[in-house]
Amino acid sequence: MSLLSPPPHLPHLSVSIYLCYSHGPLSPLVDAIFQRARRNTLSSSQLSEIRRGTASRATGSLHHFTVIAVGLTIVSQDPTAWKVNPFLYETQLSDDLLMFSSGFFVYDIYQCVRDWYIHNDAFEFVFHGLVCGTLYGLAYMSSYWHLYAACFLLWEASTPFLQTLWFMKELGLRDHVLYKLNGLALALSFAVARMGWGTFAAIHLLWSISDSLQGKLANPAPWWFNRLVQVGMPSLYLLNCVWFLKIVKGLFKAVVKNDTSSDISAKTTKIDTKETRKKTH
Repeated sequence: MSLLSPPPHLPHLSVSIYLCYSHGPLSPLVDAIFQRARRNTLSSSQLSEIRRGTASRATGSLHHFTVIAVGLTIVSQDPTAWKVNPFLYETQLSDDLLMFSSGFFVYDIYQCVRDWYIHNDAFEFVFHGLVCGTLYGLAYMSSYWHLYAACFLLWEASTPFLQTLWFMKELGLRDHVLYKLNGLALALSFAVARMGWGTFAAIHLLWSISDSLQGKLANPAPWWFNRLVQVGMPSLYLLNCVWFLKIVKGLFKAVVKNDTSSDISAKTTKIDTKETRKKTH
């Protein structure tokens, strides 16, 4: 196993991290930090959701930082794979990466469905999780397209800045200059990783699929998988465009108009909505 490969017991580690923050020994520390930052104004239900949010983001960070490091290694370690046939690329490292991410997307689907059902979050996050979970799960089980799978996981390069925004909002730091700087970093990383790199990867993938369907390029995936990707991947790309516009809009309000109530991220929670209503009445 490569040094960069996710450890074999990583799923157990993920569950342990989540429980440690949500119900375990670190939960009182989380409560104390956020209560102090919010001057003891948080209710027990709000603290419960903040503990869950902290646990979820701590667990997600394990995935995001891992796939960024491993994805970059896979994409850069064999330049000839792009020119010869990207569909046929497969190594032990790429196989470990797909196994790891497939498991994470199952967890992500649960979190998104929960937030959609309980907090009325937009269904687009559930859709995103379902598409990613389906495509990466099939790619892992069938050993398809490992190079492209690593390419699209590099979209996660913007996610750590999004997670930081959540913590800063819940700590009551929306009016701090670091909140705006982090929002700017989110917009720039999103533009580079998802809009720039994502556009290149999407065009390259669709072009290769077209060549394979015409018999110009060997492709181990069945026809239905190609069609599924031709629909699913552009859908995810369109979601990125929508989220990027929301991020830019929020950043513009926060920086240019100095609107400290503006949410730079593309996602809000029910807790934020309730607090906003209280301030406006």
